[in-house]
Amino acid sequence: MRYLYVFIVFVSIIGCSETIRLKLVNSSTRDLKDQPVVINRSFFTNQSGDFLTLRNNDGTPIALQHDDLDNDGAWDEVAFEYSLKAKEEATLSYEWVTTEELPSFEKRTGVLLGHSETRNNQFVPTTTHTRPKDHVAQSTPFLYQAEGPIWESDLVAFRTYFDSRNGKDIFAKTKVGLFADEMGTSGNYHELQEWGMDVLKVGGSLGAGAIAILKADSLYRLSQTEEAKFEVLVSGPVRTIFKLTYTGWKVGETKYDLSETIAIWAGKRHYESELVLSGGNGSDTLVTGIVNLKELEAAQVITKDQSILYTHGLQSENHDVLGMAVIVPGVHFLSFGEAALEGNGVTNTYTALLKSNYGVYQYAFLAGWELENYALKDENAFIEELKNTTTAQNELISIIKE
Repeated sequence: MRYLYVFIVFVSIIGCSETIRLKLVNSSTRDLKDQPVVINRSFFTNQSGDFLTLRNNDGTPIALQHDDLDNDGAWDEVAFEYSLKAKEEATLSYEWVTTEELPSFEKRTGVLLGHSETRNNQFVPTTTHTRPKDHVAQSTPFLYQAEGPIWESDLVAFRTYFDSRNGKDIFAKTKVGLFADEMGTSGNYHELQEWGMDVLKVGGSLGAGAIAILKADSLYRLSQTEEAKFEVLVSGPVRTIFKLTYTGWKVGETKYDLSETIAIWAGKRHYESELVLSGGNGSDTLVTGIVNLKELEAAQVITKDQSILYTHGLQSENHDVLGMAVIVPGVHFLSFGEAALEGNGVTNTYTALLKSNYGVYQYAFLAGWELENYALKDENAFIEELKNTTTAQNELISIIKE
């Protein structure tokens, strides 16, 4: 899932056997704030410890995490964020350390699937789970806390209904931090809580970036499947990645299998989705979108590198300003459209039609609420947020060893 967090970085190794220096250069004309950086373990050929530490020139540590994406017991990538002004460069140092010497950092991302096997309103977090075949949407007492997985950065949280609806929703925040433990366990999250609230009415729409398929001019939401699985891949201070796998999704006489890998980064207002679809004859189209229940017009920004569909205005359930956007890389973009306002299936949705690139589909979904950041009440400020988000999508990481 590289397209959403890469930017121009030149990395050169200068160090000795114990210390490795990295030179980061922002060659763009835009300031880059807390931009995600990922470096594969294979890049480092002089490994002399279990893990790496990362420090600025003045010796201050930089939060990073070591991610084991293939679950083989050894980390594959290091992930961190860094800020550089336009045309600025910085020299950082890595040092190999033992497990005991590895510093800890504040956790700023997370994912939670709280499961109540006996439906007693006591939810136990799980990192892997298969949904029961007989699970009925909205049946009470609830099987899942907040009805499904919650994933969050320190600025915003999202959830998906882990049932036949498979909708996506927004838990917007009034303060910085991680609050998934509180969502769906106490209070009514449809009303303003100390941490924030559920700001979105989903209805028959695709909500905050849910999935559907366009088949023979009809939209079919991701609905009941023969099996649905949840798995946490990594969860740390810098980023969280988890995977949802659906098998036996029946649309007409055709069955599909779909996997969705979702990532969220610290300090970001968006999540990234990577989809793999199998089944059918290749003529069907995956679709995502934004709920359209408040009669706001959608706006589009289309360039050679990405296409953005957004709405902004009085559309939160708190009756204040909420901005939402679907961001699609150019190689994955087909077109934008609009679903019917009534009827069966997907309704009240501004749609984004996706295309495969080497068997993969990608998009991002962003939400900005005025009570989280009052500046986002202004549409121009929200557009600037979108520009700052998409900048990182369109540039490349170059890693040069010297």
